[in-house]
Amino acid sequence: MTDIIFEYKELLASKLEIEQKLKEICDIPIFHDDQHGTAVVCVAACINALKLVGKKWEDVSIVFSGAGAAGEAIAKLMIAMGARDVVMCDSRGIIYKGRKEGMNSAKEEIAEEVSAEMKQILEAEKVSGLPSNLDHLISLGQSEKQKGEE
Repeated sequence: MTDIIFEYKELLASKLEIEQKLKEICDIPIFHDDQHGTAVVCVAACINALKLVGKKWEDVSIVFSGAGAAGEAIAKLMIAMGARDVVMCDSRGIIYKGRKEGMNSAKEEIAEEVSAEMKQILEAEKVSGLPSNLDHLISLGQSEKQKGEE
């Protein structure tokens, strides 16, 4: 067990390749407070919500509005917790396997996990709003600094 942790700040989603490289070359935990700290708090809130309604991760539908660094970290952690019905949207729409516009390595990774069923439901209901079977909506906006970086 290590006594060292590497914490960094102000890394935009478009620069996440730096984080991946750090993880490859370092033998210590790599932690970004805006991403991983937000993810831990969000997942903790969802754990409590799931307990209250008597559901498990694999039984809920989750839509992310916002695909920046925090959204990507939250989605990855929720998927690791067992979430299966996950869809992430950015300013260009639903992120899915095969989408070409506005993708980066982190979005490609999330796209591999996107539920085809949820994608179809969202596309069918996007005119009328969110699907009625939605359990969690995680909405994350961009800071002024991040706008144009997507």
